Amino acid sequence: MKIFHSGDWHIGNFKGPEKDGVNLRSLDTKRCLETLAERAEQEKPELVLVPGDVFHTGKTWSDRCCDEVITAIEIISRLAAAAGQVVIMRGTPNHDGEGQFKVLLTHFRDFENVHIVVNPEVIQTKYADIAVLPGFDRGIYRAKFPWLGKEEENEIFSQELGKIVLGLRAQCRPDRPAILMAHYTVPGCNTESGQSQLLTQFEPVVPPESLDAAAYDLVALGHIHRPQLVSGFENVYYSGSINANNFNDEGQERGFWIHHFEEGASGRDGMVFINSEFVKTPYREFITLHFTDADVEDVIHNRLDEAAMNHWRFNGDVSGKIVRILYECSAEQKKAFHTAMLEKTLYEDGAFWVAGINPEKIGASADRTDLSQETDPEANLRLYLQEKGMEETDIERLLLKSGPIIAEAMASETGAAFSGVFVPIEIEVENYRAYEKEKFSFEDIQFCTINGPNGAGKSSLFMDAIIDCIYEEPREGKSKSVKVPWLRNGDKVRSGYIAFTFSIGDKTYRIFRSRTKSGKPTLNIAELVDGEWENRSCERADDTQKVIDQLIGVDSMAVKSCAVIMQDQYGMFLQAKSEERMAVLSNLLGLEIYGRMEKVAKDMGSEYKRMIDGKKTCHRGAV
Repeated sequence: MKIFHSGDWHIGNFKGPEKDGVNLRSLDTKRCLETLAERAEQEKPELVLVPGDVFHTGKTWSDRCCDEVITAIEIISRLAAAAGQVVIMRGTPNHDGEGQFKVLLTHFRDFENVHIVVNPEVIQTKYADIAVLPGFDRGIYRAKFPWLGKEEENEIFSQELGKIVLGLRAQCRPDRPAILMAHYTVPGCNTESGQSQLLTQFEPVVPPESLDAAAYDLVALGHIHRPQLVSGFENVYYSGSINANNFNDEGQERGFWIHHFEEGASGRDGMVFINSEFVKTPYREFITLHFTDADVEDVIHNRLDEAAMNHWRFNGDVSGKIVRILYECSAEQKKAFHTAMLEKTLYEDGAFWVAGINPEKIGASADRTDLSQETDPEANLRLYLQEKGMEETDIERLLLKSGPIIAEAMASETGAAFSGVFVPIEIEVENYRAYEKEKFSFEDIQFCTINGPNGAGKSSLFMDAIIDCIYEEPREGKSKSVKVPWLRNGDKVRSGYIAFTFSIGDKTYRIFRSRTKSGKPTLNIAELVDGEWENRSCERADDTQKVIDQLIGVDSMAVKSCAVIMQDQYGMFLQAKSEERMAVLSNLLGLEIYGRMEKVAKDMGSEYKRMIDGKKTCHRGAV
């Protein structure tokens, strides 16, 4: 028995060249799918399994959507004509849209050997029983487990997936092979970036122990684009994507598997899995060229032939490929770098598409990107104006005018009162989330890992408690129905507190925050002076919070982006909007002063405009 295993088709458009209104990279994918269909027509497999992500984008405009669905129908129809049974499974909802699969379901409704699957089920065929586990819709499981926090969600969902894997296996008949199709990560697999995916908290996964217990004869997976036999298993395969999609795929083969079963192999009854064959498709290749300092100089001085010979002309390495060039340079070199000429040379030498010619690093100079190296705004302004080539007399004139603006902005300084390394010393809680009372000292610890079962409170004590103590910004957000989200549940619980001790530079502080069940707060901050705690709090909690904010010098977004990386927010900085990222960097680099200077200057400008308008009005009245 032969089983064709091909997933992650990603039919659709990708960023790249177009001709006559057609995205040429979509044609690359179609060519790879035609190779799959041609091989199926030659081999006549008993089964064709497509474990999800048939389409690249779940929601598209009507014309493009029609073209993509037509391509899918054409390929599936060819596979159905060549194979005994074809199983097409829906992948993740953002790729395989509900509307697209409704069309497939309608079109193939009367095909006896085509199964379009959108929900977990077992497809029984004369060749094998196929347990199908389509992609994940978080909304369904969130409705089932509405009380879960984000840090618990993925682990609980993974446990549910494990139960489904076992439940589907129980529905398979014992007299023929049982095959699992799924569109999930299995811990231990190798991702496109070359990293082994071992952590379960990043996304719902199929637990390896569930696969071991279920003992399927073959597991045909989609979702991970690198084709592979998963480490630790003999029969768990990822098909990989049919075509290369981006630079994460660089240097990797793309194609599909043919899995072979043989009657009575190894002395066992029935059809037995014996081996697998990987078939490469005509996928589009990606290549990254790293230019040296000498290459950069060649481009600047129009010696493009030398740079080309160094990297691709001697072996034709860019022909037909998607190319990018990365280099390092100074700011002056960046201005002189002939990007357009280099791109033209690449196309002349056969590159399919030049995805980018970009500097990985630009050496700093005395301009606005380098102002953080000086703490004096006036000195920074002088450096900036000098770099712009302004005459010294004009510089002095502008510095004189800027004096009042700088003075007013610095007078409203609310940044860190002190500087130095932020070091946690001790965290102590009472009636905090799952903890009745707990204390942990960070002293004498250089590196450690915190291990424990799901729901044991690892994140609560070592992440949430620190953020809640400093800023009281619970992960649940503000709630009208729950006055204190972090307070432990219990009839006898009347109040709770968090105490966090830390140092900044050579100074040590302790923040103490408490709440009663009614929500009444207490907030104190103290400094350790000569072995005694001296109060640094204000009368009102809001004013004390301002003291803490000034001491820390950055907001919670900055802390969670680079210091206390929350379990469910590890990509917070990368996923933030550009203005939010700029705010974090400005906070960390101490550049807020320039934002305040801008505001002061605008306010002054508005005031002067009002004065001028007033005098104009008076003048017209006098005339």
